[in-house]
Amino acid sequence: MNKKRFVIFIGILICIIVAVIVTINLNKNNNDESIEIQENVKTYTDDEWKEYASAFYQKSTGNTPVDIKLYTDGVDVMIIEIYDTNEENANFVERYNLNYKTGVGTDLKGNKVDLELK
Repeated sequence: MNKKRFVIFIGILICIIVAVIVTINLNKNNNDESIEIQENVKTYTDDEWKEYASAFYQKSTGNTPVDIKLYTDGVDVMIIEIYDTNEENANFVERYNLNYKTGVGTDLKGNKVDLELK
């Protein structure tokens, strides 16, 4: 009877070890794939973001922005504020809430914004 319990215990232990190894390997493969996806996304400098935003603003309004400020988490979100003056406490005249990877999002009124990143 003790041999039967011992064999069952060893069988259960082997099953648990195999399940843990399979789970670790699956997580490792998923992490490797997400790293590859992130590496394929082009990153833009602040100056490049400002160029694209300025070009879009000029195209949509006919005005040239005086100042542009960027706020980002560097992963998912890019917020661009357009100013028509350099005064210290000036309010922005336009704000773009964009996807950091695509440059697509909306302006203050909910209109579509596409900076057409290259």
